[in-house]
Amino acid sequence: MVPSFPLLSGTDSLRLQYIKPFERQFFIGPVIKQRSVSFQLANVNDRSKKIIYFPNNAYSAGVRVNLFGIGMEGTFAVPIARKNMERYGGSEVSDFNFISFSKNWMADFSRQHYSGFYFNRSWFPLPGKAVHPQRPDLEVRNSGLSFTYIFNNRKFSMRSPYQFTEQQIRSRGSFLLGFTFSRFRLGGETEIIINNTDQVFFGDGRDARQMNLVVMGLSPGYGYNLVYKKYFLNLSVQLGPAHNWVSYQSVDGSKHYDIDLNFTASYHAAIGFNGDKYFMGLGFISRNNQARLLETQISSSGSSFRLVAGARFEERGIFKKRISDLWKKK
Repeated sequence: MVPSFPLLSGTDSLRLQYIKPFERQFFIGPVIKQRSVSFQLANVNDRSKKIIYFPNNAYSAGVRVNLFGIGMEGTFAVPIARKNMERYGGSEVSDFNFISFSKNWMADFSRQHYSGFYFNRSWFPLPGKAVHPQRPDLEVRNSGLSFTYIFNNRKFSMRSPYQFTEQQIRSRGSFLLGFTFSRFRLGGETEIIINNTDQVFFGDGRDARQMNLVVMGLSPGYGYNLVYKKYFLNLSVQLGPAHNWVSYQSVDGSKHYDIDLNFTASYHAAIGFNGDKYFMGLGFISRNNQARLLETQISSSGSSFRLVAGARFEERGIFKKRISDLWKKK
């Protein structure tokens, strides 16, 4: 479930020239999405030598509603986009995500648990229908919090292309400043790089059985809404330095600790139609972190793909109420 809490736009006359709010309408519509976590290990001395791990998880489908001033999504897994189990194995997924957009900021909290991955080696490409090597024992626990401030919030809306509680009328952009804190934990029953044949392509750190990466970063960036009539294209990029606390346990049980300065990045992209009554949008969000473990680099990526459509209706009777009215009466 993904709740969001849109705020009222007030009577800002300048903002109304660029952004149309839908404060007294509720909407309902279907949503299809997929969230995923992948990671890769690379040789820092030869970046072409890398192993990339992917889960084999399905899409989820459900409904999104905006009612009583609150937006909510409820979805359940459906067996589409899950790849052939024999060739790619299976993945068990537990995923919670909370997103909130206001006119001034956007915040995102997620907690994910994935088990079961298949992987590809850069030096050993597989033919089209080959069975991929699989690691059903590998587990990833990924949790994170991000907060981004929108500077030009009187002319630029992130709620328009992603929440549809507003409509961007004129094309405008804004500088962004984000803060990220996350923890990525990875482990298996044996080495992550599982055999000696693969390990020869890597240096120190190749014998890790468990890894733990804590990231705290600051990411400036820029976002832009391109509008043509009722159609829109949103692109935003944030990239900045990150302080990493890294630890890993070797297969022999010894533990190693280090700190690393690297980078954190996030990308938003959305395209669609946002009319006065009907709307439809396709959105993509990706967050990436990197850290170095001696001569081995680990890169983690969390992504979200989402297709949503719906229609707005004028609020009548009890539907004009707001959750915030409960606090106003006290």
